[in-house]
Amino acid sequence: FGVENEGFVVKGEDTISFLEEKLDILGLTEREAEEFIVYWLPKLEANKYNYIGNGILLTNREIDILNKYKINYKKCNSLKEILFEVEDILNDMDIVDEELDYISSTIAERDYYQNTNK
Repeated sequence: FGVENEGFVVKGEDTISFLEEKLDILGLTEREAEEFIVYWLPKLEANKYNYIGNGILLTNREIDILNKYKINYKKCNSLKEILFEVEDILNDMDIVDEELDYISSTIAERDYYQNTNK
C-alpha cells in the first residue's frame, strides 16, 4: 500500500488484505467488517487504485477528475467538504459537466451510506 500524508493509496487488487487489516485496527466487529467488505470490495477491486484517508474513500476515476479541476481532496476532512468544493465549481459553470455531476452523485451516495449505517 502506498502511504500518503493523510491516507493510503491502495491498488484495487490489494483491497481485501488492506481492508481486513485496517478494519480490525479500527475496531469494527467481525459482522461490521464483513458487511463493509461485502458492500465495498467489488467496487474497490474494480479500480486501478483507491485513496482511503480521513474517513474518505475515493476511486482512481474520482481522484483523476478532482485533480483535473484542482480540487485538493487531501485537505478535506469529509466527503461533504469534497461535495461543497464540487458544487462550488458546478455553480460557477455555465454548462453541465458530466464528470463533476458523476463525482457529485457518487460521493453524495457514499456520504449518505456512511452516515445512515452507523
